[in-house]
Amino acid sequence: MMLRPPPPPIFLTLVAAGCGFLIVVGVHSLSTARAHAESARQRLVLVTDDTAELARLRRRHALAQSGEPPSEDLLARVRSTLDRSGIPASSLQRLSRRGDAAVAGAGNSGAFPYRTRTEVLTLTQTRLPELGRFLDEWGRTQPLWTVTAIDLRESRGGTSGREASAGSYTVQMTLSTTYVQTGQGATP
Repeated sequence: MMLRPPPPPIFLTLVAAGCGFLIVVGVHSLSTARAHAESARQRLVLVTDDTAELARLRRRHALAQSGEPPSEDLLARVRSTLDRSGIPASSLQRLSRRGDAAVAGAGNSGAFPYRTRTEVLTLTQTRLPELGRFLDEWGRTQPLWTVTAIDLRESRGGTSGREASAGSYTVQMTLSTTYVQTGQGATP
């Protein structure tokens, strides 16, 4: 039986270097794959959140009432939401109609055109936590009326029996609703 001589040291060095190179390439590929997987996971979370928000908005947008919304009904809704939010009724300064216009679009040429009513709600001496409670309650209970804009101005001096304090604001909220005009006459 013949014994083979041991491989030369240069051969062992080359094999060790080759194995080391493969390990380095493998570790780099693994870390790159992990980074790509994490990036893909983050994109998936964003897409899932965006899809849920889009579905929520589509459900909300699909709601439209038949016939012109009465202004008195909106005032009652605002007062009820103020009460449930713990905001004093004295904070309600004004609710005024800003406009009523046809909704533009190809699907609006039928016998029952869609229209948008816009109203402006002004609250005085309102703190941000109160505003947050109001918006939360409004969003949950008033799906037909959407808050489309909010303007905050720091309050100066008391009105309506309520003294201005640091951190209180005069809030102007633009509220909009979409409805189907059912009558032949022009809307007011």
